[in-house]
Order: sequence, then structure tokens, then C-alpha cells
Amino acid sequence: MFKFRFAANLLVVAHFLWVALLIGGTVYVFYNPWYFYWHLTIVTATLLLNLLLGYCPLTLWEEKVRRKINPNFDHDGSFLATYLHKISGVKISERQMLAIIAWTKFGVYVASITVFLIKK
Repeated sequence: MFKFRFAANLLVVAHFLWVALLIGGTVYVFYNPWYFYWHLTIVTATLLLNLLLGYCPLTLWEEKVRRKINPNFDHDGSFLATYLHKISGVKISERQMLAIIAWTKFGVYVASITVFLIKK
């Protein structure tokens, strides 16, 4: 049990770090324009992966590991909605969270390109 809980928690940390990299990278590009191409690659790969698969692999992996601990575990369609609810008590539907995630990713993408062009 301990190894599954540890692995699942490690996936959660990796997932939050990835989200921070996606959002924080836009700010980082503002101060370091050389990072733009790396950031654009990361954001594009994330968008394409989500569009092609229809889900995030980190969410799927975490669910599989958590089900080894609790067979009834389910993210209800969203990693972020699940942990937002656990941390803050705010309940967001899967559809609302998908819209928030889509607009955030789109915003990060556009902001990164805009910052790069302004700093160029």
C-alpha cells in the first residue's frame, strides 16, 4: 500500500509541477526570451497530447495507481477539479473544468507568443 500511495502522490506532485511549468513558463519567457522555443514546444506537445488522447496521461496513471489503493477512486474527469475540491472545498463540474483548462492553455499559448514577439 505504501508504495502505491507514494507513487500516486509523486504523480500528483509531477502533475502540479507540469502545470506550474506551463503557466510559469509564460512569465519566464518575458524575462528570458531564449526560453520561448522550449516553452512553445512544451505547450504545443501538451495541447496535442490532450487533443489526440482526449485526456492527460498523468491523470490516467494516477487514477490507475490510486485504484490499487481504493478501487472506487475516480477523478470525475479532471485532476484539477478533484484536487481543487479537496484543497478548497470548491466543487466544479467536469465541463466547467474542461473549459477553464482549455482557455488557460490557449491563454498561455497566446501569451507566450505575444511576450516573445514584444521582447524580440
